[in-house]
Amino acid sequence: MPLQKAGKRSQETSASSVEPSGDFGELSRAVRSQEIFCLLSSFLLIFFSYIPPLLADKGEQPPIKAAQGEAFIFKLAPGQDTTAIKGSLLGREVPFFKLEEGLYGALIGIDMEDEAGIHQLRVEISKRDGQSLSNIYPIKVIPGKFKIEDLTMPKDMVDLDDESLKRVAIEKTKTIEILSKITAERFWKGAFIMPAEGRLIENFGYRRRLNGEARSPHNGIDISAPTGTEIHAGNDGTVVLADDLFFGGKSIYIDHGLGAYTFYSHLSQINVSLGDKVRRGDLIGLVGSSGRATGPHLHWGMKINGARINPISVTRALKE
Repeated sequence: MPLQKAGKRSQETSASSVEPSGDFGELSRAVRSQEIFCLLSSFLLIFFSYIPPLLADKGEQPPIKAAQGEAFIFKLAPGQDTTAIKGSLLGREVPFFKLEEGLYGALIGIDMEDEAGIHQLRVEISKRDGQSLSNIYPIKVIPGKFKIEDLTMPKDMVDLDDESLKRVAIEKTKTIEILSKITAERFWKGAFIMPAEGRLIENFGYRRRLNGEARSPHNGIDISAPTGTEIHAGNDGTVVLADDLFFGGKSIYIDHGLGAYTFYSHLSQINVSLGDKVRRGDLIGLVGSSGRATGPHLHWGMKINGARINPISVTRALKE
């Protein structure tokens, strides 16, 4: 539960020490009973408005449920005297952002291969007077429902030669470095939008077998659309990659701030450049079948602080 400051109790009117008689006595006793009730109510309100961190440490809070590959918004109200909040979950940093005075939020992602079960979201709160508070919130990771997908592709796109393997290794190192950075500023605003029109193929997390051999799970969704279909930025951000990759073909990566990234692959045309600032809905490219693809479509993926996320879950979590 969010930490909240208990409000000041209203001043109580003191009762007379002399007991009036008759109807006035009954009235006085009724007033006194009402005052006792108000005092008791005020005490209970103060007691239950503040949950000590130790209660959370003992796991007495009901866990927040999230499936593998899903994202959710976590909100916390630590009070207006808060100067900073930081969190961590499953070894990954969880950046918080200010929603309004005294209210903070975090966009949290559960990786498609995070272990199912109860995990601890650790939160550190810094106060204006120098005090530091800590709390633990249980997060229950639910197993995702991921199918096995069999694909048949040209042998040279599956069994790579030495030159191709070297190129793939260089590109992998480059993209890992890009996606590992957490920009301190939040660029995204409101809900993420679908980047293209077409037939949605919700194949996120599918365990793929290429020509009968098991490969890495599919880390995005596919939108089947004709070559040349417009692709738009899912939200505000900065273009951190606009390049032709071996597997992804013509690809665009956008940094939305606070560790949130979206990527768009297999394009026929890239309409932005490295470092460009984009707004939600801006035209950034066109659908194609470049790279390792069996036909024209957009591969749309998302990472939140290193966790591979189904972007559809983010559009739902932040739905306006």
